[in-house]
Amino acid sequence: MVQPGYDQLASLFGSAHEKALSEGTIVEPPSMKDFFGLTKSMNSNLINILNEHKMTGKRFIDLGSGIGWPMILANLGAGMVSYGIEARLVEFELSKRVIQILGQSTTLDSHPFYGNFFPPDFKVGYMDKWRFVWDIPGELRRSRPYEDMGLNLSDFSVIHFYQYNRNLPAVMDYISQRASPGTLIINPTNQVKGLEFPKNFKKIESSYDAAIFYLD
Repeated sequence: MVQPGYDQLASLFGSAHEKALSEGTIVEPPSMKDFFGLTKSMNSNLINILNEHKMTGKRFIDLGSGIGWPMILANLGAGMVSYGIEARLVEFELSKRVIQILGQSTTLDSHPFYGNFFPPDFKVGYMDKWRFVWDIPGELRRSRPYEDMGLNLSDFSVIHFYQYNRNLPAVMDYISQRASPGTLIINPTNQVKGLEFPKNFKKIESSYDAAIFYLD
């Protein structure tokens, strides 16, 4: 089966996104205006990266999956089984509805989950500076997305993340400790440039405007 290209997927996703919002049950806050336009531009090379590393049929997870765009690119553009974990309820609900709408016209294997992608037993080493990990509402604190999906971080071949800059060291620390050796790690805008990487993050040189690693 020929996989759709980036522009075709952007058109399909954009239409589903607009339809989901037009239904009136999900209201975008002002901070999310043109959110799809932002995430679309950040992930323009994701399909190429995944296909170059021959990831068809493998599992992809987006840590902080937003409205679900990278999940759709990985699934429909690169033939991966995609998952995402999102802590903001409105973005999670929007991603879930967009995927439902897309599923009416195409076969999807994309699975968004609500919750904190840091599991309860992960102890961040920067507790004073990274209090965001634990200073979260009770519902989010009680979330168990990995239990809900029946998988652990070590079960994914590709880990994708775009985060607030202050969160990046904790996210990389988590991936370093819990992902499997050989995992492909993608930060789509090279936010991590200039940061100190975990020792088992091995940089893959690339012409793309993204930071790409494999876990040693």
